[in-house]
Amino acid sequence: MNQPSSPTTTPSNGGNAPVHHLAWQTAVGALAADLAHFEARPGQRVMMAAVADAVHTGEDVVIEAGTGTGKTLAYLLPLLAANQRTIISTATRQLQGQLTFHDLPTAIAATGAQVTVAVLKGRGNYVCHERTELALRRHGGMGMALPAALRAVTRVLRLSDTGDVAEVEGVDDQHPIWPEVTSTADNCLGSDCPSWKQCFVAQARRRALKADVVVVNHHVLLADFAVRERFDGAALLPAAEALVIDEAHALEDVASNFFGQSVSSNRVDRLRRDVGEVLVNLDADEPRSADDAHKRLRGLGVAAAALFSAARDEAGQRRLDDEALIRLHASHSKLHRACDGLWTVLGTFAQDVAMARVRDNLETLQTDLATLLSPEEADGMVRWVEARSRSTAIVARPVVVGPVMQRTLLAEPAVRIFTSATLAMGDNFKPFCSRLGLAEDVTTLRVPGAFDYPNQALLYLPKHLPAPFQRGREAAVAAEIARLVDASAGGAFALFSSYRGMRDAYARLRKVLTVPCLMQGEESRDALLARFSEQQPAVLFATMGFWQGVDLPGDDLRLVMLDKIPFPPPDDPLFAARSERVEAEGNSSFGKLSLPAAALSLRQGFGRLIRSQQDTGVVAILDPRMVTKGYGRALIRALPDATCTHDYDDVSGFFEAFHESR
Repeated sequence: MNQPSSPTTTPSNGGNAPVHHLAWQTAVGALAADLAHFEARPGQRVMMAAVADAVHTGEDVVIEAGTGTGKTLAYLLPLLAANQRTIISTATRQLQGQLTFHDLPTAIAATGAQVTVAVLKGRGNYVCHERTELALRRHGGMGMALPAALRAVTRVLRLSDTGDVAEVEGVDDQHPIWPEVTSTADNCLGSDCPSWKQCFVAQARRRALKADVVVVNHHVLLADFAVRERFDGAALLPAAEALVIDEAHALEDVASNFFGQSVSSNRVDRLRRDVGEVLVNLDADEPRSADDAHKRLRGLGVAAAALFSAARDEAGQRRLDDEALIRLHASHSKLHRACDGLWTVLGTFAQDVAMARVRDNLETLQTDLATLLSPEEADGMVRWVEARSRSTAIVARPVVVGPVMQRTLLAEPAVRIFTSATLAMGDNFKPFCSRLGLAEDVTTLRVPGAFDYPNQALLYLPKHLPAPFQRGREAAVAAEIARLVDASAGGAFALFSSYRGMRDAYARLRKVLTVPCLMQGEESRDALLARFSEQQPAVLFATMGFWQGVDLPGDDLRLVMLDKIPFPPPDDPLFAARSERVEAEGNSSFGKLSLPAAALSLRQGFGRLIRSQQDTGVVAILDPRMVTKGYGRALIRALPDATCTHDYDDVSGFFEAFHESR
């Protein structure tokens, strides 16, 4: 990997700075003049110079910017000062909101840039007029018996300018109402929809195509490439001179999901419901044909139930090998024939837009299932079954995403800035870059964080707890959480590697702790975080994935507890396939995959805890392997250099000093 030459950090009066640095340096001076508390940190200026150099040379750059660098302004100021049409992609809605409502307005004011800004999310983030109308009819109109969640959706439909589902209050992210009131590519009628002029998705896309700066998430960024590959001349996003991939550590997983395939029982159920709604309007005009269509629709339901029942029997397997695919063949053939028969009967009716759409979706379902259940493995995919309480899915994901990234994102005639607080192991960027297909000589830069971790943070590694899978561990972990929360007096996240562990600890402690206890899944993520801040002191029980993108500066979050080292689950089919590939190349999958993934996840925890120069707190890893295993030392070395202790009394003393200072 090439390291950039030391970027010039000459003050904004110019000095010996290259010409292409002067504009962002002037913007820094304007910020310092307008904001009394603003002072560009040394690492932030180094990153600004590196981004300006990348824009000037047209070469990609990968930048790990430690927490506290101020990386968002560090890429915004040079790009806006250089008048670059820019797409910014993030992994979380939280960062999209921060960019749109805080960082971009600040950077635009500092640079004096005359730009328009748009935000574009995936279609599932917008309430659909037509789907909501169907849901209202299905639930009996606007009477008092209407479900509370649907009433909340209709309020947003009437009052919102954007239709963003984040504006719907009191409905959690997993509520079953969402598939009813949002559209998918399968059921959207496009420009033929009666509500097309009011469509929030279409309006958001039109704004994005005209904007100078577009803020998207990784899924939308990749969807743009898929649309352009499939439809000549079509695009979701404008051509850009610069692409910023913020939270770049998450891009590989998003790409793997996006460029994979899946067919779920829920998808088939939605398709059956869509066909049923189309048939309702035909019963009176063509009763005999409609009866035949209803009969075939019921037959499709029976065939689908048989296939997914057979698939659930394979869910215990790590992956669907050729023998498992052969076992599913008979059920798949029956469903294929049922789709064929229904498709043929529907073709006898007048082909309006809705009818044409459900017939297309039947064809797409057949094609996707044929791909998923083919014994051909030369496509580089790993296949498995996900069995959940409400649905079963047959899934295929690419083991390696580098080739598809080279064909799409990396083929763009634009400069790309990949950045995150967690990309490298030490100074080694090679694993990240190789997984995404980046060139071996891509420029990389590591900017250390700006915080005084030895004085701001304490790392607590208790040795006395049972190791994972040992007898009595759950009770011991719950007891340790209780006394840590007692010391911190709330302001705590208790994070778990599994939903089962989260629910077990919550059940043990919710009536024992004297502070409010919240749990992931009770309501939407944003609502939970807001309630966590409003009800301080409080404790939030969540899975480890919950913390990504969380920004809670100040005293609201002063204790982060992890039940164990966040190694990727070895039985995850995709991780297992990647591990086998690494082992086949003569390398250790533990050293190449498991250990780096755990280290980056642990570093994310410190990034959530310490958000400003004034923040202090404790990270507690309730896993004795951090002390007893050799790899524990490697993980500790990968973390910020906080003061480390194995003694609870040090934690108690830390929080005593904390409370006395407040």
